[in-house]
Amino acid sequence: MLFRLKQILTFKNKFQNFNYLVILLLLSTFLTGCTSLAILGIGTGAGVLTGGYIMGRDKTVAQSTDDTIISTQIKHKLFKQYPNVFTDITVATDNGCVLLAGNVQDDRYIREAEKIAWTIDGVKKVHNNLTCNKITSNTQALQDSYVTSACRTKLITTKNIKSRNIKINTNEGIVYLSGTAHSEDELEDIISVVKSVKGVKKVVSYIIIKETIIKRTN
Repeated sequence: MLFRLKQILTFKNKFQNFNYLVILLLLSTFLTGCTSLAILGIGTGAGVLTGGYIMGRDKTVAQSTDDTIISTQIKHKLFKQYPNVFTDITVATDNGCVLLAGNVQDDRYIREAEKIAWTIDGVKKVHNNLTCNKITSNTQALQDSYVTSACRTKLITTKNIKSRNIKINTNEGIVYLSGTAHSEDELEDIISVVKSVKGVKKVVSYIIIKETIIKRTN
């Protein structure tokens, strides 16, 4: 998988004007069976990420491709340097902003994971929500998976919410939200809907309002 990823990165750097749609299709093909394009949990106990929507989201294909590459590189580097440490964490990237969530056995690994994330090209910000001295049981992992699915379903069925722009990560009943909202009202609706889901203990939002992104770009 890493060899194939390096091939894509080399090709992408060599041809700056290469069609990003083709890159994404290549990436999808190469990563099949290795890791999901939008779900990059490390280990079976990792908090479950949903939101595997790339083509239908407001992000460009280029942004989606870059985010996928960033998450894959971070995951690989963490596993390579500490093969038995980061088995219970999740890595997710949205517009260059990386979310780290899950459990490790020592405080120093929390700092180390963030340090490694910052070494990857394209990372703009790192939200470090790692905790230590906790081991997620299979029962808790299943419960987190259920909460994530329930949140996703409720967002999809709620009017005036573009759920495809939102990524959801649940760990120990705490729901982490990232992605983009189109307005303050939509953001409030998203958080309100997620809070109403049974099993949600707390909601932590890293959602960015799209208008803010546009202003920063102009």
